[in-house]
Amino acid sequence: MHAAMTAIVSGERVRLGFRARRSHTLIDLAECPVLDAQIVAALPALREIAVYVAVRSARGDTELRVDIAALAGGLDVGIEGTGKLPDVTLPVLPAETADTPRPTGEVK
Repeated sequence: MHAAMTAIVSGERVRLGFRARRSHTLIDLAECPVLDAQIVAALPALREIAVYVAVRSARGDTELRVDIAALAGGLDVGIEGTGKLPDVTLPVLPAETADTPRPTGEVK
């Protein structure tokens, strides 16, 4: 399963979810019955990651595109709209087992 979500970061507050139909309104998700359970379980960690990578604009809000794919070995997450990443250690999404390989990649 794949989900293309939007995150809006305002300081330490993050709204993460989908746009309402024919609207710019963002529906902030706590749970979703049609999403893969792995993705729903990762929503709190994805919010934390969004805060770390968001670039604060003069307006105070940063909008990010968050693409998540639930794969057999875990989640593949891509975040766009971040600009240059800050020099911080990002939280790690929980793995199913300690020996599960963690993918590496480039943040766009």
